[in-house]
This record gives sequence, structure tokens and C-alpha cells, in this order.
Amino acid sequence: MINNECLGGRVERLEKQNWWMRTAVIAALALAALPWALGAKKEEPEKDPTLRGQRIVLLDAAGKLRVFIGADEDRDGRIGIYLYDQLGQRSAAMYVNNQQSGLSLYGQNNTERASLQLDGQGDLGLRFYDQEKAERLGLSVTGPANMTTISLGNGDAGSHARLRADEDGSYFLLRNATNDARIQLMPSRSDPGIKVDASAGLPGVVVLDPQGEVTGRLP
Repeated sequence: MINNECLGGRVERLEKQNWWMRTAVIAALALAALPWALGAKKEEPEKDPTLRGQRIVLLDAAGKLRVFIGADEDRDGRIGIYLYDQLGQRSAAMYVNNQQSGLSLYGQNNTERASLQLDGQGDLGLRFYDQEKAERLGLSVTGPANMTTISLGNGDAGSHARLRADEDGSYFLLRNATNDARIQLMPSRSDPGIKVDASAGLPGVVVLDPQGEVTGRLP
């Protein structure tokens, strides 16, 4: 027969064990629910708003290239923004490389027709080209003396006519059809005078009437 005193002691020990177990479970649940109860949220990593990459390509609804941002490997690795028309031909560009920065406009067959350039020395140039990429008109401001030059091209190398001005004075040059210098007008402080190359005959001035007929000639 079981002793009542022993049985009572065993029951008391079981009740104490159950109390500690219940207390541990309640404490664990309370700790788990504490962040939720306090409205705490898990910290999210800060998002970087910067878009990174080597190139960006934008296409129109037909899938044709319209905008390219990146390096142009065909032009000395220029980094720029290039715009294209509906036929996929380049129409405009803004670029920079190690030597210069500039803007360009293009005609048919991706031919550059106009450009504005600024180099590392601060020289500025505006140029217009024909379909064969020959320079036809140029305007530049160069050098420490801010030499300003306007040049007209005839499609060959060099300029057909040139007007230049700087801190020392001005200079005017005319060439013939074979690109030989014929007339130079230099009313400058350092080298004033008029120079005429008469090896191919004296150049002159021809006066025409409204019908295009010659009415006078100098000399």
C-alpha cells in the first residue's frame, strides 16, 4: 500500500516542475511577441538610387535603336549620348574623350555635317562639312591670344579664303582654284602690308552689270 506522505511529496514535486515549465513557455512566447507588440520592424538595407552600367539603349515601339548612351568604339572610345532617326541613322551626338568634348550633327549615311568642339587647351571650333566630309566653313577661337578665324573651304585641303583677327591685328587671305595663296592683306602692327602672288598673272577685281556682263576690270 502506497504511503500517503510519499504520494503527497511526489505530487508536490510534479506541480513545481509543471509551474517552472509553464513559466518558461510563457516567457518564451512573450519574448517572441515583444517586437510585434512594440511595432518594431526589421531594418531593410538602404537602397542605392544610382543606375549603374556600361551602356543604355532605348528602342522605339518598332524595336529600332533611337538612343544610345555609352562608348562609341568606332570613334576612339568616345563616351557620349547618340540619337538616331527612324531609319536607324545617327542624327546627333554629344560626347567627351581624353582630348576634347563636342557636339555633332549628322546627315545621310551617318556623315558628320556640323561639329562644335572644345579641346583640353581651351580652343573652340565650329565646322560645317559637305557630303564628302570636306570642311566648307569653319569658325575657331584658339590660343592664348584668342585668335579668331573664319575660313571658307572649296572641298580641297586647306581653306579657300580666310579672315583672322587677334590681339596683334587682322589678316585676310584669298586662294585661287588650285589652292595657291594669291592675295594676303595684313594690316597688323608686326607685319603690315599687302602681298600679291603674280606668278600666275595679276589677280584683279571684275565689275559686273545686273545681266552679268563685265563692265570694268582692275587692274
